Amino acid sequence: MPELPDLEIYKENLKLKVLNKKITCALVIKPRVLKQLSASDFNQKVIGKIVKSIERRGKLLIFGLSSGDKIIVHLMLYGQLQWVETSKRKSADTCLILEFADDSLRFVDGTAWIKVTLDAKEIDRVGPEPLEADFTETQLQNILQKKQLGGVKERLVDQKLIAGIGNAYVDEILWEAGINPARAASLLKDKEIKALYQAIPKILKQAIKEVRQRLKGGISGEPRDFLAVHRKKECPRCKTKIKRIELNKKGTYYCPHCQK
Repeated sequence: MPELPDLEIYKENLKLKVLNKKITCALVIKPRVLKQLSASDFNQKVIGKIVKSIERRGKLLIFGLSSGDKIIVHLMLYGQLQWVETSKRKSADTCLILEFADDSLRFVDGTAWIKVTLDAKEIDRVGPEPLEADFTETQLQNILQKKQLGGVKERLVDQKLIAGIGNAYVDEILWEAGINPARAASLLKDKEIKALYQAIPKILKQAIKEVRQRLKGGISGEPRDFLAVHRKKECPRCKTKIKRIELNKKGTYYCPHCQK
């Protein structure tokens, strides 16, 4: 699943492709990807409108239209974006197409789990952005200590609590902070919360740079080759073998020596 760094670069590169362009046609091939509206209502709302903005909130991509409506997209686990010439034959996995003058933006997902809506309330359900200036250490402390039960990883991947961080980057953030992912969130010490607060922007900003370099203007792909521990075999810091465990049905990677 694409996470904050991936989606941040998709947003950047989408702006170069579709910003200030008119949607000339919309093709809803798999209507179940639409949430709370029909294909005909979607077409009526978007065709002829100009894409005036492209933003990211958490794991959502938001296309602001000239009408004031917003197309809100969650790519889920397997969703991908494709920017192709309109004349190019579409694949069987294509769920939705937005056509512009000569090119098309295609939303592709073999599972059709992609979620597309015009309901702006979806944006309000997402937690604070971890890279924004108003995301404070006190705010993080409150998120971690809000409930007595629950692991630190569980809190950090909860999109209602913090936006955009997923399974892979939580592993990286916890490694950077030296915190075992199975630790109880509410029992973290102040110095550990501080280390975690410092690790979040460090890891995410580094990842954004790495993803930008690897995607080279593209709008799909989830580069992970530069990560330190997620799906890796050896800790780059101490050379200890990386351990894999299951936490809340998520494959979790950590260094048993560096993370306590």
